[in-house]
Amino acid sequence: MVVIRSIFGNSMPLELNTLLYCNGRSLLGFHLRVKNEPGVLERIIKVISGKGLNIVSVVSSMSSPEAEETLLFIGVDFTNKEHLSRIVAKEVSTLDVVYEVKPVKPTMASILYDEKLFPIHLGGKPAIILGRASMVGFTYGLKRRFGEAVAGATLYHAGYTVGQVAYELYIAKSRVKDDSKLVATEILRPLMVAYGWCIINVRKVFAKGPLLEAQNLWECEVQKEFYIKKGIRKATSHYVRGFLAGIYDKVFKGRTRVREIKCVNLGDKSCLFEIVKLHGE
Repeated sequence: MVVIRSIFGNSMPLELNTLLYCNGRSLLGFHLRVKNEPGVLERIIKVISGKGLNIVSVVSSMSSPEAEETLLFIGVDFTNKEHLSRIVAKEVSTLDVVYEVKPVKPTMASILYDEKLFPIHLGGKPAIILGRASMVGFTYGLKRRFGEAVAGATLYHAGYTVGQVAYELYIAKSRVKDDSKLVATEILRPLMVAYGWCIINVRKVFAKGPLLEAQNLWECEVQKEFYIKKGIRKATSHYVRGFLAGIYDKVFKGRTRVREIKCVNLGDKSCLFEIVKLHGE
């Protein structure tokens, strides 16, 4: 996982806690099947915290308001209090809102996770998480293997296809689908924050399209050590640039040109995308 320091003073990275490294601590997880009603989590946490134990993770499965039950994964630090694990499991299981409790032990490599919370959904849609190794391999590794031109074109067209699909999934049926600014502020910004891509801001809106700023853009951030730290100045977003083109081709009902006119790997504080409508219906 890539943790990027935010430029905002009060912001902190979101730690999903679907996977925990024990780091020498005695961590134990509890997989719970519980009633889907108010106050359930509070009652469970009260049992655990009442023993003086630190809760390091609370993850809930996707559950609609109408669902009768849901799944929880709670990670607890039992360091120097290992004898309390069975007591906690027993007391939690006696709560009338809990149907099932299963302890989850770390792997031999000290990794704690709950595979019953698979697959991952975000916003009601299936999702995957790419760690740092995947992101570096997907961007810089591709460039190193095939060269800037081929890799850039490959990344761009992959992003473009994703943008076209994203439009159909998230934008096509929305009431802001024809407004280039509102598409950015009301749909792209929340989506890209939720997926950990970047924070989008609309800097200006021209007759032919918007000027979008991307803060902490993942595609460029993961390539810093290979570019600016080695004295190479280059705009490095191809995948996200293609993604925006795929989106705005649909918004404008015609072809658009997307250029990254500022980039953190050019020495700028953020990335800036110029989106221009070329022609349409």
